[in-house]
Amino acid sequence: MAAAELPASLLAHVSNVECLNQSSDKTIHNMLAGKTLLESDCDEQLLCHFRFPHNEAVKAQAIKFTAPVGAKAVPNNIRVYINESTLLFASVDSVRAVESTKLVWRVSPLDPTVQEAVAWLPKARQLNAYHVGILIADNASGGDDDVTVLSGLDVLGEKAKGLGTTAAPQKG
Repeated sequence: MAAAELPASLLAHVSNVECLNQSSDKTIHNMLAGKTLLESDCDEQLLCHFRFPHNEAVKAQAIKFTAPVGAKAVPNNIRVYINESTLLFASVDSVRAVESTKLVWRVSPLDPTVQEAVAWLPKARQLNAYHVGILIADNASGGDDDVTVLSGLDVLGEKAKGLGTTAAPQKG
């Protein structure tokens, strides 16, 4: 799919976002507000949680990552989890991810100062999501840099149709 065909951002529908192992001053909240980059703290890994209201499930179709052009410590291998709201680093290997992939980075066709990567979720796994967890397992520096860097992170898709407050979340 071309950049113009990407699904819509779901960030406006997020009720809560958090990121484990983030730097204390370069946080996911500051990144989403456009103030700073998101950086990992003491190693390459990050575990980001996007929560949606229980009466507003979404159909997550893709995850979009952005970083400054030239940044070498961008996310490399990632896993995406749906409706695993208690996910911690200690439990990521015991929970089935809906997608596990190595990201392919390219310069954005809309902004030559930005590189981007999109991880598409399999259609069979685009469930009624109330929680999207994203594990960044390592970065593309080949072990040369312990700090992973992002300038943007977005859950793409659409609001689930026909769901009310009684819809049960589906596990990935």
